[in-house]
Amino acid sequence: IVPLEIKAGAAGAMKSLHQFMHEKRLELAVRCDANPPTLMDVAVKTTTGDAVAYRLLSVPWYLTWNLEDVMEGLVGKLRR
Repeated sequence: IVPLEIKAGAAGAMKSLHQFMHEKRLELAVRCDANPPTLMDVAVKTTTGDAVAYRLLSVPWYLTWNLEDVMEGLVGKLRR
């Protein structure tokens, strides 16, 4: 399972996503927004002060139609 967050603008706090990633102990999440594609390591604290770290794949909206292929390529790179 890979959580997917859709953002209306180019930026956002992602508080709910951070909390979800902490509770479920997942390693990868996807954000769709207006920014160029990026893969970044996120290390933050939730609103309750719990530390959470995961990888965040950001893809622009125009790539969401091909998200399955993007994810398959990413998983292959992460396993190497």
